[in-house]
Amino acid sequence: MIPIPDLWREMKDQGYTRSEFERELFRLENERTIDIQTASQPRFISDSDRNLGIPHQRRGHLNYVLFRYNPKKPMRR
Repeated sequence: MIPIPDLWREMKDQGYTRSEFERELFRLENERTIDIQTASQPRFISDSDRNLGIPHQRRGHLNYVLFRYNPKKPMRR
């Protein structure tokens, strides 16, 4: 499980805009490569990290990325 704020900091350093980053996360989720999760206990997330999560109207505050295993798509090393 990777916190979205940590992933965003890495991607920002590689030149992604915030909108490109979020669009890519949702594309990967639609492909079933990742799952985007809400925090089960949001009160334990720091204010700075809470601001870097993704507010979603229907799903709540998205804060974590989980990679899915897909036997039809081998993992890259």
